[in-house]
Amino acid sequence: MKNFKESLEFDKVLSLVQKHCQSELAIFYVRNLLPFKHEADLAYHLTLFKEMRDFILRYQEISDLHSSSLSFLKENSQSGEILNIEELEKVAADTIISKNIIENFSLHNEEFPLLNRQISSLKELSYLENLIHQVIAPNLTIFDTASNELKKIRLSLKSLEQEVSHLGQTMVKTYEEYLIDRSITLRNGHYVLPVKINNKHKVEGIIHDYSSSGNTVFIEPIKIVELNNKIASLKMEEENEIYRILRSLSTEVFKEKEALLMNNKVIAHLDYLTAKVRFMHEYHAVIAEIPETRMLSLKSARHPLLPQDKVVANDFYLDEQKHLLIISGPNAGGKSVALKTVGVLAIMHNSALPVLACEGAKIPFFKSIYVDIGDQQSLNDSLSTFSGHMDSLINLTRHLGSKDLVLIDELGTGTDPLEGEALAKSVLDFLHFKRSFGLITSHFNGVKTYALDKDYVMNASMIFNEENFTPTYHLRLGIPGKSYGILVAKRLGLHDSIITKANKYLSVSNAKGFNDALEKIDCLLKQTEQKKEEYQQLLSEIKIKEQNLKKQEIELFKRKENLMQEVEEEKEAILKQTEVRIKDIMDNLNHPEIKLHEVINARKKLEELNDNAEEENIQDNNFKISDYVEIIDMSLQGTIIRLTQGKYIVQTSLGNITVEGSKLQKVARPKISKQVTNTPSRIINHPVSLELNLIGLHVDEALPLLEKYLDDVLVKGYEEVRIIHGSGSGILRKAVHEFLAKQKYIISFRLGGEFEGGVGATVVKLK
Repeated sequence: MKNFKESLEFDKVLSLVQKHCQSELAIFYVRNLLPFKHEADLAYHLTLFKEMRDFILRYQEISDLHSSSLSFLKENSQSGEILNIEELEKVAADTIISKNIIENFSLHNEEFPLLNRQISSLKELSYLENLIHQVIAPNLTIFDTASNELKKIRLSLKSLEQEVSHLGQTMVKTYEEYLIDRSITLRNGHYVLPVKINNKHKVEGIIHDYSSSGNTVFIEPIKIVELNNKIASLKMEEENEIYRILRSLSTEVFKEKEALLMNNKVIAHLDYLTAKVRFMHEYHAVIAEIPETRMLSLKSARHPLLPQDKVVANDFYLDEQKHLLIISGPNAGGKSVALKTVGVLAIMHNSALPVLACEGAKIPFFKSIYVDIGDQQSLNDSLSTFSGHMDSLINLTRHLGSKDLVLIDELGTGTDPLEGEALAKSVLDFLHFKRSFGLITSHFNGVKTYALDKDYVMNASMIFNEENFTPTYHLRLGIPGKSYGILVAKRLGLHDSIITKANKYLSVSNAKGFNDALEKIDCLLKQTEQKKEEYQQLLSEIKIKEQNLKKQEIELFKRKENLMQEVEEEKEAILKQTEVRIKDIMDNLNHPEIKLHEVINARKKLEELNDNAEEENIQDNNFKISDYVEIIDMSLQGTIIRLTQGKYIVQTSLGNITVEGSKLQKVARPKISKQVTNTPSRIINHPVSLELNLIGLHVDEALPLLEKYLDDVLVKGYEEVRIIHGSGSGILRKAVHEFLAKQKYIISFRLGGEFEGGVGATVVKLK
């Protein structure tokens, strides 16, 4: 049996994930990915994967994970070599990435326990990065300031090079007629003049090189030799100093070797997890669950190597009761692709990769996956196709267990059909005995009948379009399918006489009855599908009607609200008209034709209208600003002046009180009779309260009411009353006190005590 990675092209799937990796080590991890051998390990890595998915969805990806492998730390430390500039820069880059990861996750460590466990193993090594970048420049050279000695050497070198350049220009002028061009160049670390070959004896110095044409000789003038020697010596000193600096840096790095290698691995693993999330988003994949009871449930499963805009998605289902699936149908109808789809998704899931299916996918842990798909013929081993299949089956029977998945394409083919069919059913018996999950394709009618007879086997078929003779690649669970061999042969152009003869032979064979039965089943299935479509159509119509009813309900509610608003507006209009009438009456009280009882009757009607309006408001439990309410627990009344954080602020005689709506009830506002001027006589035939509430009124509104109230209480003979003006800004209180101070019938007045309203009320004593 072929290696499952080869049969199912798992390496190609891994390459799709690999392209999302940023770090060298993560690429290595993906290339060498294999299914987990233990269910606990798979469960752990799936949970870790979910945490990374949730972290990225909730926050964002870690921006930069371009980490290089630091395996050279092991190699160099064993050989005692120092690290070169490129290697030290890779170490510095890793320390920066590690620091960023620690900072990214520090605020969310409690939300992602498994990720945090990995990240907690990272060591913050910023000091190493600082040391390295004090030496190595962004262009991967050594800073002059890497050490005092290096700075001194390079300053000396610069001075000597300038001196050589200046002297060289002098030499150019001196030997100008013997030179190829007016320049001084560098050859083998020495400054030289390009001299014409015929004039080489005319320039005193040391020959260092010849041009490829042989026409030019490069001579180091004697006067420059000494300077060049000093430069060479300084450059050697420079190299020695750089070597010393790099060795010192390497020593510091090797002290943290284990931590650096661990950081490198953690970065790579986080990058690998991020790559899986990116792959999942690109292919609209999901993280499948490991079911508590053994079952495989995939809806809209797709093969990742097929074009995603053309691939046909199919459903697959297996469980403990029906753990074998027989797929039948025409050749080139998609049976092998169906097997490969389940196989590759099972491997992906068991490797903690996302699978291409709908949410809710469930795939059990498979200890092993056995695949026998395609031609098993081997020229090297002199095996026939049948022998190749048998070799795979022999291997399977020796190792198969209950936690394994078996995928066999065209079971029993390659030999006598009757024997192949018998062998196929026997293999199915063996798979059932082992309780393993299996998907098997077959053209044998006997195998299809076997599946109908056994309660642990489910039939399935690839649907074929008989109208245009083309496969649909759709899998239909529960029903076996015809092979359509003769029909396809006719479509492909086989001679009509052969097709006719084949149909005659088929009519006298046992297969004819089975195919007729399949046609009847297919007909019934089509009728069922038609009924299902009709039902879905009816359901859609019901939903549309339901939506229309909801719209009508909303419209009726809006109409009700509009009607209530119209009623309120009409009521207010009536009240205003009544007020206008009473005002007219009061303005004309001196008219001889107007009687006092008319005034009293008019005011009585106004009060009745106000009472009705207030009673209606009292029935409304939705409080609003300016509502007059009673605080139930305190038996205290007042006006709502503000709403804050779901609570109401009520202005009362005891000051502003914050209270919940559940502890309030609306009550009628106390009647305050308007002052009637020019009244011929004082008629007080209604009860007068011992307190007057002026809260919410302006000074010019409050003082007339206060004057009228004091007149009424004098008539009633009250000795002490309370005026409620509120604390507020103090303007109304000041105006009330100034008014009281001018009245001769008032003995004294004072602010309220602890239980009298405090500074929000004034107690008045009358003569």
